[in-house]
Parts: sequence; structure tokens; C-alpha cells
Amino acid sequence: MTKRIEDDKQYENSLTWLREKAKKLDDPLFGGPERDKLMRTYDYVADQAQRYRWRDAADAKG
Repeated sequence: MTKRIEDDKQYENSLTWLREKAKKLDDPLFGGPERDKLMRTYDYVADQAQRYRWRDAADAKG
């Protein structure tokens, strides 16, 4: 995966996606390889959202 969050709209969409998938991951009946794959994707999107905020904060400082 190499997609980066580039603007606030993508950031907000990512947060919405994370909230939706967190509900699914919280389901104790959801498991196996599908859960593992979703968890990897979830971690990646969460990391990209954090990196976007760090870049945004760094740009604001100048």
C-alpha cells in the first residue's frame, strides 16, 4: 500500500472509514484471515491519518 492522505477531505473520509471498521473489528464473531487482513489495512490507514496530521502541523509551523 502506498496511498497517502493528501488533503483534509481524504483525512475526514479516512476517519469515517476507521470508525466504521472499528465496529466490525470489535465484533467477537468476526475472525480468521478476513479479520487479519482488515486489521492490517486498519493499522495502515490509522498510520497514514497520523502522518497527515504530523505533516499538517509541521507545515503550520513553517
